[in-house]
Amino acid sequence: MVGQVDWSEAMKAVGGDAALLNTLVETALDEFPRLLIDIGKAVAEGSDDELRFAAHALKGCVRIFGDTEVFRQAYRLEMMGKSGQRQEAAEAFLALEAAFGRFQPILEDHLRSARDAAS
Repeated sequence: MVGQVDWSEAMKAVGGDAALLNTLVETALDEFPRLLIDIGKAVAEGSDDELRFAAHALKGCVRIFGDTEVFRQAYRLEMMGKSGQRQEAAEAFLALEAAFGRFQPILEDHLRSARDAAS
C-alpha cells in the first residue's frame, strides 16, 4: 500500500538482519533534515542540478522502506530537477514535507519498538 512502510520487504532487503535495518532507519532519520533543507534551498533558488541531486539522495534513503509517499514525492522532485520543469516544485516540496511529517514517526516508532524488544 502506498504511504505505508513495508517492513517485510525492508527486512528482505537486508537479508533478515534486524540490526542492519535499525541502522538504516537511524541513518535515514539523521539524513532527512539535511536533505529536506537542501531540497528546499534548491527549490527556492531554482537550481535544477541541486534539486535533482538532493531529491535523488533522499529517494535513495527511503527506497528500502517500500513505495512510500516520501519516495514518490522525492522521485517527483528529482524528475522536476532533471527536466527543468519546476513549475510545481514549491507545491511538491510542501507535499514532501507533509509526507515526511507522517513518515518520521513511523520510523521512530520502529526504533522504539526495536529498543524495547532488546531490553
